[in-house]
Amino acid sequence: MIAAYAHHGCGDEAISLFKKMCNLDKQPNDVTNVGLLAACSHAGLVDEGLKYLDELTRDNSIQIRQEHYACLVDLCGRAGKLMETFEFIQKLPTEPSANIWGALLAECNVHGNTDIGKLASMKILEVEPENTELELAGEEEDDWKWEAEPAMWHPVEDEDPLDVTTLPLLFHGDEVQQEPDLLNP
Repeated sequence: MIAAYAHHGCGDEAISLFKKMCNLDKQPNDVTNVGLLAACSHAGLVDEGLKYLDELTRDNSIQIRQEHYACLVDLCGRAGKLMETFEFIQKLPTEPSANIWGALLAECNVHGNTDIGKLASMKILEVEPENTELELAGEEEDDWKWEAEPAMWHPVEDEDPLDVTTLPLLFHGDEVQQEPDLLNP
């Protein structure tokens, strides 16, 4: 249910349900926690999302996964805190995945920050050198945008590019994944 609230941008409802669950002494699992962070992100609840991630990192019974960090990157990126997000990623206790760098890259597109976007692109290629979908192209970097399918920087005429951070999160048991194939029915 929390994931459904997250998907529809109902952050306050997700937080309320999460609190009720905790008051009933129900221990949230990884999927629930990712859903809560995603709900905060999609609803623009930056302070709440940061608070919950801080609580998660203090709880030794919970293993923080890449999906948790990706939600935080999305959360702070949506708030336009791109440099802070880049610095946060650099300090992660684990090697950041291409998904984490991709979330930052998507937000760089939204906010028009090609400098950090290029750094994120290079980090994606460091983590996934076999990533053949990510290419830099275009002569005028001010016109570069990020596009989900195919994933590349290129000059774009349309001022309303696809925001890859809106890809749905699919929850399968204890696994969470973003499903880009839904873009190509």
